Parts: sequence; structure tokens; C-alpha cells
Amino acid sequence: MHAMVISNARIFFLFYSSKMLFWLFLLLEIIAVAKVHSQTSTQGFISIDCGSSTNYTDDTTGITYVTDDPFTDDGVNYQVAPDYSILSSQLKTLRSFPNATRSCYALKPVIKSSKYLLRGTFNYGNYDGLNRANTVKPLQFDLYFDANFWQTVSITDPSSSFWYEVLAVAMADSVSVCLVNTGSGTPFISVLEFRPLPDVMYPAVNTTQFLITNMRCNVGPPLNSVSVRYPQDPYDRLWEPWTANGFTEITTDESIDSSTSSYFQPPSIVMQSAATPSDNSSIMEFWWYHSSLGISGNNEYVNLFFSEFTPNTTRTFNIYLNDYLGYSNYTPLYLIPDYIYNSHPNTPSQQYRWALNSSGLSSLPPILNAMEVFTAMQFDPIETNTNDGIIIHALYNSLCVHAPVSYCILMLCFPGNVALEFDHFGPQRMPSMPSRNYIGSREVG
Repeated sequence: MHAMVISNARIFFLFYSSKMLFWLFLLLEIIAVAKVHSQTSTQGFISIDCGSSTNYTDDTTGITYVTDDPFTDDGVNYQVAPDYSILSSQLKTLRSFPNATRSCYALKPVIKSSKYLLRGTFNYGNYDGLNRANTVKPLQFDLYFDANFWQTVSITDPSSSFWYEVLAVAMADSVSVCLVNTGSGTPFISVLEFRPLPDVMYPAVNTTQFLITNMRCNVGPPLNSVSVRYPQDPYDRLWEPWTANGFTEITTDESIDSSTSSYFQPPSIVMQSAATPSDNSSIMEFWWYHSSLGISGNNEYVNLFFSEFTPNTTRTFNIYLNDYLGYSNYTPLYLIPDYIYNSHPNTPSQQYRWALNSSGLSSLPPILNAMEVFTAMQFDPIETNTNDGIIIHALYNSLCVHAPVSYCILMLCFPGNVALEFDHFGPQRMPSMPSRNYIGSREVG
């Protein structure tokens, strides 16, 4: 009888163990599948290391970069001069176009009518030994996407990289990027990156209007922070670190995740830092001059991002633009990404002066986590000829040379690095002014 009891117990144990193992393996499988689906994806990315001879995966971002041979049949590959120390693999090589007035890349596959981010990066590195890039006589050439003038590239430092970015809607199943020699230096390009965006994002981008990125700032990050991009930002936007004298940097370790239905979806790591005015000041002020952007048109869109780090507290402030009250008694949400944006371009001005002014209801000073600034440009939706290997429109010259639109140059967020400067808070409170409705809604979750 005793042996039978042991046998039954063993049988029960084996049955129970097998059952537990089944559920354990099933749970591990579910976790593995969930992990795969939760990871950020590079699906739809087109990442070209111009001038590279091999394809490779970047150690820092995990993005796979390919050579530019499948995308263009023009140009000559070069490496930057040995005495220029470059940390990024993509900036060690480039493709130069000395033998043509207009040289183009054809990016595909692209989903027609979808939104995308397009970025070109240029690092001269004295690749040709001519020492052409300087502030007195910059190396310059024009940049186009499809039939649209995008930007005049201006290289003023051989050791610095310059990136230019546009947000637009794809008018066909490919997008062309062209570099045009205007007589001020041989065009070249180091990196070309295409990133799909969800349709819900950046509502100002549509089939008649695209946005040029002027700045995208990660405000108040820890000391010696680098730019935030993929995989922290699943859309591979570049968030440049920025702070200034007179600001106090604050951070949190808590996650601040955006909803996938949000218009702008700032990454958590960007929202986990912020700046407030120092010395117990009740006002946080910053500004830039329109002339610093190097453009003649003046259709700016601005996104300001906020999140509260301190629970059970009162932080309330008014938001002014050029002395006009745009949002009164604004209160950031606790550990939730929140934003103020304008649904139409801001009223044109030579100076854009922002003031975040604590209201009488507040026990804490104003806060700012991040900021984006764009210039809107109008265009006619001319479809790309997708049957051409290299996409060149016969109408380029007539459309782009005479187009009555304005353009802007990308400016980074580092004060002193470029002509654009930020200044910090002023000593006095901004006066109350009648409310203006050009600043739009906020996200509420």
C-alpha cells in the first residue's frame, strides 16, 4: 500500500509538472511575441550612407544603412580628409557631383499619399582638399525634393555636419531628391534618410503644404547630452539638446509616454527633462529673430511641449507670444506629454518672443520640456514620374526658379553654434493682453 501511495504521488507530480511546464512555455512564448511587437521598427526606413562601398548596421541606432548605388547613377565617391575626426560612420564618406548641374536620387518604395520625414546631412570634411567651407565664402548649392525647392545648403565649417529636414506627403510611389550646382561650390551629400510618419502626426502637413524644420529642441537635458533619435524616437527625429544661462535643468526617471493618437508624440526621454527659470523667477522668456532663419517668407508653426514632474502641486502659467496672451492659466499634466500648438501659422513678425508667466494660482515657476519650430511652404502637387530611374521633371526650372514661395535654413538649438540665439527670462512680468486664437489645442492624454 505504501508503494502504491508513492507511485500515485509520483504520477500526480509528473502530471502536475508537465502541466506547469506547458503553461510556463506558453507564457514565455507570449512574452517573446509581445516583446517583438513592442520593439520599435525600421520598416519603411530608407537609410543611405552616401559614398559608402558597403551596407552595414549602425552600432548606436541599429539602423541598416545601404550604399547609394541603387538610388543614383551620377557622382563620385569620396572620404573626408584624415585629419577630420568623425565619430559617426555615416559622416566618413560622401558622394560629390562635379560633372552635372543637377544630380538626383530616386527614393523608393514609398507609399503614395503617406506622410514622411526627409533629411539630408552634409559633412564637408575638406574631402577635396580645397578648404572651401568657411563663413566668408561658404560652400553653397540648392536642394530640391520632387519639383519643390527645399533649401539652399550652406556649409560654413569643414569640421561640422549640417542637416536639413522636411515633412511632407508623398505624391507618388517614389520621392526624388536633387542637388543643383548654383556656381558656389560642387554639390555633395553625406547621408540621405527617409522616415514614414503616421497620418495622424503633424496635421499642418498635407497635399498642398509641407514643413521645413527650423529647430527641434530637447530642453534642459543632463549635462553633456547628445541628440536624441532612433530608437528612443521611433520616427528618428533629431532632438538637439538645449539650455541657457538663467535656466535650471530638472529631470525625472519616470516614463512619460505619448499616445499613438497624439499629433506629435515626443519621445519619453525628451519629456523626462525640462528647464525652469532660475533664482525663483516667475517668468521664463526666450526668443529668436526671423532674420536668423535666413528666409524671406514668414509662416511659422511652433509646438511647445510640457509635462509636470512633481505630484500634487500647482504649476500654472500664461503663455504669451509677442505680448499677446495665447493661453491663460495653463497647467501641465503630471507625467503625461502635453503640448500647445497652432493650427495656422503664427502672425508674421520680425521677432518671435515667448514668455511663460506664472499666474497668481501657481506655487511653482513655469516649465518647458521641448520645442519644435517649422516654416510652412505651399506647393502644387505634381506627381513624380515613377518610370524614370532618375526622376527629373521637365518643369523643374520653370517651377522652382520662379516659384513665389519662401524657404528656410535649418538651425540647431545650441546657442552660439549658429546665428540663431535664445535668450532667457527677463526681469519683468509680461502685461495682460487680449487673447489671440492662433495658438491651438493641447493634448490631454
